[in-house]
Amino acid sequence: MNSRSYPSADIGSDHQLLLANIRLKLKARKRNVKVVRYDTGQLMGPLVSSEYEAEVGTRLVPVIQKIKEENHEGVEQLWEEVVEAFNKTSEVVLGPVRSVSTKEWISDATWKF
Repeated sequence: MNSRSYPSADIGSDHQLLLANIRLKLKARKRNVKVVRYDTGQLMGPLVSSEYEAEVGTRLVPVIQKIKEENHEGVEQLWEEVVEAFNKTSEVVLGPVRSVSTKEWISDATWKF
């Protein structure tokens, strides 16, 4: 934005002192992390919700046992195991959200005009 040199500054070298104001804009790095979304709308049905509840319960039993025995390495590890239990159960019972085809925003009749 602005710069100025000071040739009279005695710095013990044949270089000249330079003072500058700069503006630097850094851009965020885009990460390609695909987030899997599960079809949670299926949990409204009584059969799927009871199956999901039973499956999560069986997957969380080892985590609960580790907590009771205090045989765990840390809270972060326990949290990762809980998240993994829910994700695996959702993958098996619910499945991913199916994309719904959307209606085109301009119809063929409009294009003919």
